[in-house]
Amino acid sequence: MKKKMKNMSIIDKGVTINGNVSAKGNLIIKGIIKGTLTGEDVSIAKEGEIYAEADLKNLIVGGTFNGTARISNNLTILSSGKFSGRVTHKNLIVESGGILEGNLISIDNKAAPMEEKELTKEKGLEVVKVSTAAASGT
Repeated sequence: MKKKMKNMSIIDKGVTINGNVSAKGNLIIKGIIKGTLTGEDVSIAKEGEIYAEADLKNLIVGGTFNGTARISNNLTILSSGKFSGRVTHKNLIVESGGILEGNLISIDNKAAPMEEKELTKEKGLEVVKVSTAAASGT
């Protein structure tokens, strides 16, 4: 039986997109996206940059993300990556050296309230502020 392959697209170095980007399958960003981004599995390469509102299944950040993201599954920040902004996520992985600044909302499979965390980087130290926000059903 033949295995179905996912689509793969690349936004290469030197390419800047201003506007709406929608992708199925794997999308690798080596260039710059400004606007909105929807898709399944998105990877930002070390040289890649996204300044957007994103709605994704999985996001791997090896470059720069600045904006708002709704990640229905995994958010992974690599050692070379920087995420700044607000994110709603199910699973979070931050490699040593990766930078995460902003507000986090963890999606829990249970009906319990979600936890919101504000993370800031200050002189090499992470300062974490935690508040509880009731799940709004979104």
